[in-house]
Amino acid sequence: RVELFASEPLIGDPVAARFDAAGRLWVVEMRGYMNDLDPTDEDAPNGRIVVLHDDDGDWRADRVTVFADRLVLPRAVLPLVGGALVITPPELVWMPDADGDLVADGREVVLDGFEAGVANPEHSGNGLVWGLDHAIHLANDRRLVRRVDGGFRVEPGAGGGQWGLSHDDRGRFYFNYNSDWLRCDLVPGRYGPRAAAVGGLPQLNRRLVRDTSVWPIRITPGVNRGYRDGMLRDWVLTTHTAACSPLVYRGSWLPFDGDVFVCEPAGHAVRRVVLRGHDGALAGENAYAAEQREFLASTDERFRPVDLQNGPDGALWIVDMYRGVIQHKNYVTSFLRDQIERRGLERPIGLGRIWRVVPDDAAAPPPAPELDGADAAA
Repeated sequence: RVELFASEPLIGDPVAARFDAAGRLWVVEMRGYMNDLDPTDEDAPNGRIVVLHDDDGDWRADRVTVFADRLVLPRAVLPLVGGALVITPPELVWMPDADGDLVADGREVVLDGFEAGVANPEHSGNGLVWGLDHAIHLANDRRLVRRVDGGFRVEPGAGGGQWGLSHDDRGRFYFNYNSDWLRCDLVPGRYGPRAAAVGGLPQLNRRLVRDTSVWPIRITPGVNRGYRDGMLRDWVLTTHTAACSPLVYRGSWLPFDGDVFVCEPAGHAVRRVVLRGHDGALAGENAYAAEQREFLASTDERFRPVDLQNGPDGALWIVDMYRGVIQHKNYVTSFLRDQIERRGLERPIGLGRIWRVVPDDAAAPPPAPELDGADAAA
């Protein structure tokens, strides 16, 4: 079953989230994104990083702390000891929190080169996932960041993907593109730049899913490429066009260990991909292909799953931007513009949902690991 953890007014326009060691959920709010079709004041500093608190342990958010505000189209956060890394174009910044009150005390530039996050938000670095190699990986950016004494060091990597990043228990990274369900680096991407002189490493950016179908449970005329032959059948999307945010489920509460879930916000759905391997290679398919269904689908046209996370409770967590318009103006076709204007998809804005997928017969989740304050051995 699906349970609601948080919604407006606690949050608005959420696009990504991360859990910290204490089990609190940090949410990235891109409040300036496409508030109308022009878009007006998209570079206004109204984005936020917020922390959601569940004070009574009922798995519903009770209050919010604003860690940082006055940000321009923020797109990623990674809470760490002593603060958080945040991508707020045009920079990746370290925001220290010296007193531990969950409010940023300052801002130090770690890395630049994220200008496209304002000019072309669909194609700019994001992710910020700590890998088993102890490097912090990005999607849509070839650089890695490593925490060292006194700050952070930038290293070359292979890069890959468009929006969202995840790794499995072996440390293999998974990513995708809007018209490509799932890809994986079967070998460590950090070795890619070193092998460039000999033609590069094989098995980087390997495509795992060949099937391009998607199975919404409502009509979906408000899609960008709806004018193309075969894209819509009876006004229902047939081919994925906004795939993003793959997540390897690594919990034990749901019976999906090692499966990969992928968002398709244009189809108002989340796909479950079951992987199979042979001699180190991988391939995947829709777990419900025979039934022509998706793992999760909604009849609500504003259900927009854009990020997935493994929760400390073992649940599958879904960040739902919950709005009519998700395509950036740079790529809005006349077909989609007509749909938006005729059907009033521009409003409302400033909403958002965080959902948990839990076992239907489960009374309570397993105890979450107490990582906050634990020593290295623990």
